[in-house]
Amino acid sequence: WSSRDGTFIHLQVPNGLWTGIAPLASSESEHFEYPVAQWGHTGAKGDTFSNHSGKAGGGGFPIENGSPLEGKYHYFDFPTRGKVWYSSLADMKAAVTSSRSNLTKLSQATSYRAGIYDKIQD
Repeated sequence: WSSRDGTFIHLQVPNGLWTGIAPLASSESEHFEYPVAQWGHTGAKGDTFSNHSGKAGGGGFPIENGSPLEGKYHYFDFPTRGKVWYSSLADMKAAVTSSRSNLTKLSQATSYRAGIYDKIQD
């Protein structure tokens, strides 16, 4: 976490503060195991970390109960945003996450935003 945010590197100034993130360089020499899925931290220029999407990823759970959600892994954005995400379990298992292989071969499962609905009965 001190040098990476998923498959992004932290940009730092000499005093050690982070000023943003950037894509991995093709000359990456350190070995990391990257996540099988991730979502972005988007925001307007100048936003602080607490103002934009994504503070921390919360652990998830697979759905394997024969429902229409079968084969999905659900996880969440913690602590204040309350967003729920999901990825295909098959895509997560197929992801290439080791930087020991060529970085151009890294892959991840797509993260989709889940909708939560509360159906009210009249």
